[in-house]
Amino acid sequence: MNIKNKEPKFPKKLDEDATSLIRKLLRKQPDIRLGASERDAEELKECSFFKELDFNALSKKLIKPPIIPKQKTPGCFRRVFSRSPRQAVLSGERYKPALKFVEKELGNFACSPLSQ
Repeated sequence: MNIKNKEPKFPKKLDEDATSLIRKLLRKQPDIRLGASERDAEELKECSFFKELDFNALSKKLIKPPIIPKQKTPGCFRRVFSRSPRQAVLSGERYKPALKFVEKELGNFACSPLSQ
């Protein structure tokens, strides 16, 4: 399925908060996408998906990450997208259904890293 032309379908077991967040991020009109207003990331922080996340503690690095990649990569997300996104981003048993869903829906989606 091409999300540019059709609305994405979500697994029934994906909770409503996650589905709502993804729908808002994938709005076809860029000016109404979540985070596109002058309020920027504040819109994201207010989503019900993030209701239990303490952004203040997160910014101070006081929250333990749910996933720590085994292989360290230089740069921000530069190599995460170009190397092994399965290993770096969606590793672990609990993420296998999400990874399969992303692969099925997006096919050969790729992200070209920005040059530094």
